[in-house]
Amino acid sequence: MDSFGQYDRMQVIPAIDLQNGRCVRLFKGIQDQSTIYSDDPLKMLFYWEDLGADFIHIVDLDAAFGAKDNRSIIKRMLKVATARLEVGGGIRTVETACELYSLGVERVILGTAAVKDASIVSALAGEIGSRHVMVALDYWGDKVLIKGWKTSTNLNVYQVGKVMEQQKAGSILFSSAKDDGTLGGPDIQSIQRMTKTVNIPIFAAGGIGSLEDIEKVAKTRAAGLVIGRALYEKKFSFSDVLSLIQF
Repeated sequence: MDSFGQYDRMQVIPAIDLQNGRCVRLFKGIQDQSTIYSDDPLKMLFYWEDLGADFIHIVDLDAAFGAKDNRSIIKRMLKVATARLEVGGGIRTVETACELYSLGVERVILGTAAVKDASIVSALAGEIGSRHVMVALDYWGDKVLIKGWKTSTNLNVYQVGKVMEQQKAGSILFSSAKDDGTLGGPDIQSIQRMTKTVNIPIFAAGGIGSLEDIEKVAKTRAAGLVIGRALYEKKFSFSDVLSLIQF
């Protein structure tokens, strides 16, 4: 893509990852390497809204790992949220996705289910519209990861990206597992490659540690950027981010 697509500027989206009812961040997507940032996800929702976030990224890590889920918490968040929410983690069926959409989710995120059977993407798009369907492509190197990043496939992430576009995905969440939670910088080369591979919006994630990193991602023409640990550990303020992306 040679623009931000349907967006005037790159969206920067705070992440709330849910594990055992708490707000956490993982290191390189490893299930048992988590840092707890809050015992109250609703408090974190209000925190980001008060700082000016108009979009918030919610992931149910327990559901993604195939354990229990945090669906009741997500439903409570949807009832009180003023920001728009994108929600993923363990969404395996069109029925579950449609239920979340009916509760107010703006973008429903499909991951493993879409990689295993891409037809679920077009089926869901037919029900709720492509712009509400985001496909999460988590990768290491150029290979797609599934099942909460625990299982590597032989699938090339860029080829899968094209398939998801053909199946009417509205956007792709492009997450580098190798860089996730490290603060070591984003995978700029891969982000650039994906933005040139497909003609739907790309939302990048993984490795952000500074405002300079955000500027680098913006230059790739990614439509958005999901940030977790750097914001929670106050490597920069969210107000600084908002100021940065105005220009």
